[in-house]
Amino acid sequence: EKGSNQDQEPIQPVEEASILSFPARIRGSLLGDDSLDVYKFTVAAPRNLHIAVQNDNKIGMTCVLHHESDIQQYVP
Repeated sequence: EKGSNQDQEPIQPVEEASILSFPARIRGSLLGDDSLDVYKFTVAAPRNLHIAVQNDNKIGMTCVLHHESDIQQYVP
């Protein structure tokens, strides 16, 4: 499938996160000591994005979006 990626474990630091091209479909896992998956993408012009997360294993998880100018703050 075009834009399909399999998450590569273990995740690298934010600076080395996997770069996504749109459209993209990623399958990852958060099991054991792997509690974080990080991805980067570029939005070249203002546009609406649809980001969906499917929690197959019904685990406690949070999905957040950050702007590259301040990765400590979430995008509202």
